[in-house]
Amino acid sequence: GDIMIYNAYQDTNHGIGGVSVVSSGHIFAQKGRKIDRPAGRADFLLFYIVKGKEHFFLDHEIIADEGSFVFFRPFEKQKHVYKENKTGEFYYVHFNAPIDFDLFGFKSSFVYHSKPSTTVCSIFEEIISELQKKQPAYELFCASKLFNLFAFLARKTKKES
Repeated sequence: GDIMIYNAYQDTNHGIGGVSVVSSGHIFAQKGRKIDRPAGRADFLLFYIVKGKEHFFLDHEIIADEGSFVFFRPFEKQKHVYKENKTGEFYYVHFNAPIDFDLFGFKSSFVYHSKPSTTVCSIFEEIISELQKKQPAYELFCASKLFNLFAFLARKTKKES
């Protein structure tokens, strides 16, 4: 089955400008691992592929390879499956934001193909670590690292396109 090596949650709703991290994790997935949320979730999601390919069912099936990422807005259908024989590796972060949040120009329910990045992975690791340790002002650190992630992915996709 699914091995969740790291995941952690924030127990407050503090953040920056109405944006706060809810939870973040690092998933090691086996063949057949499936996420199926027909009505999505109440928060936003950023899902990032580190190793393997993930099959997303959006308007049609899209295969997302290593380095790809997808944003989901609240209550958008989330359906994706891991079909490979080797272990897949993913990061995710759930976050709250104002309902009209513009995702810094990113579309939701859309696969962005990008080259794999160790920087992206290390920012996710920093968020997870902050959530686990819960030191003073960790909520601000998490939110600022999330903004860091948005900025890095925005720059990266602009440079690569």
